[in-house]
Parts: sequence; C-alpha cells; structure tokens
Amino acid sequence: MSGIVRLELDRLRTMKIIRNFLVLTMCGFLSSFQNTSTQIQNEYSVDDNRMATNISYRMNCAAPNSDSFVSKENLYRFKLTDGDIGRCPTDTKPYVGNSGYYKAYSERSEIVITKPNLRKSRDYVISFKHRILSGYDNGDRNETFLQIKNCSDSRVPVMAFLRRDALKSKRFAFSLAPGGYDTHVRRYGADKVGLAGNDWHSYEFIYSNKQPSTLQVIVDGVEILPKTEFSNIGFCKSYDTIRIGNYRSGADKKLGKVNSTSISEYKDIEVRELNGSR
Repeated sequence: MSGIVRLELDRLRTMKIIRNFLVLTMCGFLSSFQNTSTQIQNEYSVDDNRMATNISYRMNCAAPNSDSFVSKENLYRFKLTDGDIGRCPTDTKPYVGNSGYYKAYSERSEIVITKPNLRKSRDYVISFKHRILSGYDNGDRNETFLQIKNCSDSRVPVMAFLRRDALKSKRFAFSLAPGGYDTHVRRYGADKVGLAGNDWHSYEFIYSNKQPSTLQVIVDGVEILPKTEFSNIGFCKSYDTIRIGNYRSGADKKLGKVNSTSISEYKDIEVRELNGSR
C-alpha cells in the first residue's frame, strides 16, 4: 500500500472518530437541555406565567450573589445564605441591642417596586402570593418579607417579619414606624395558615399613608393584623415604595452562630389604590 493511500485512510478514520464524538456530544447536550427545560417548566408552571403583574422594579442596592435573586415571568425568587452581606450602606454597620443582642452586619436580597408608587394620603391594597422553601428559622434573627419605605435613612413606616421557628402565636410580627420615637412592634394572630410548610399563601396589606397611617394584614382570608393606627415617620418624599424579598441580621459569629439558607418566592404581585381614598 502506498504512503499516499495509507495517509488517506488515516485521514478518513480520524474524521470518522471526530464525527462520532460530535454526535455523542450533541446528543448529550440535547438530553441535558431537555432535562433543564423540563425542570424550568415544572418550576414555573403555566398558571404562574399566565397571571400578569402590574409592577416595575429594581434591585435594592445590589444582590450579594448571582443567585440571590432570579425572576421569570410572574415568579420572583430570593435567596440568602449565611454571610450574604447586603450592598446598601447601612448593611455593613454593626448593631448592639439590649440583652447582649449583636449583629456585625445585615444580609439582604430585595427588590424595590418602582411603579406603582404609593402616593401620599391615599389608601392601597398590596397583594401577592408568597411561599417559603427553606429558612426563616434563625431564632432572634428576624427576617422581613415586606417593607414600606420613604426616607433614605433608617426610618421605615412598615416592616413585616416572619419566623417559622417561633411559637405559633408569634410567627408574624409587624414593626410600625421603626426608627422613630414611637416605634410599635405588633405580634398578632396564631399561625392558622401553616407557615411550617412550603405551600403558597395569599397576602393582602391594606395600607393608608395618611397621617396617622393605618395597616391591616390578611393571610389566606384570616386577619393576622387588625387595622392598626400609627404615627407615620417616613414623610420625606411625596410617595412610599415597597420592598419585597429577604432582609435579616447577620448571625452572631461571637457565639459561633450560622444563619440557615432562606429561600422564598412571590407571584401575582399587585398594587392598587382603593376607590375614594383621596
């Protein structure tokens, strides 16, 4: 066999090997793509995508990690792991409270709803579905799932907290006008909706930002916070903004504590002004 023929056969064998390799690689890629596609379709069901939301939003400062916030269509997922320090200026500030409470920093993954805004002296209903996939069980490291804010400092009209590891009568907490001189923390309502699971729950925050302001909270048709009046300390701008997502104190490393990973999801977010509120 001549050298030229031998070289041609070697070339053909090499091309066949390369072709088989490419076919196998493409099959593996398509299989992986189909699995991923199936996973996404299972995770974001048709019902999730069909319900439209009326909001626009931006990240609050920035996300700690690339997977701290993800969204698709009508689904918004937030994740905090231990040490996910928020990117807002106040998140790196330590705090020492009563009875030895200490945090070196705050952990945060939040979005700010930019439209619609809550214009001053109006009544609104903020509604959404929410579920917890993990976390919200870090003892005295209370975690917010909604905030209403106006000023750029630490004054906040409303902070809503969840704690799945608390007594049933104390799993919800609402801090009204924190950062002011007359802060009220209200703990209302036994956990009649089963927060220990990972089912979806329907929330309604009925909020008036008149002076004085009022807040009422209903979960799955159960009144968790009766209509409560408080002195609103957040009138720096002509409107309020809503923040949703996870915000909590960092674990006390001096005591060797570690925060568990919190993952929560929201969908069907709607903000509407009540008729006749002006």
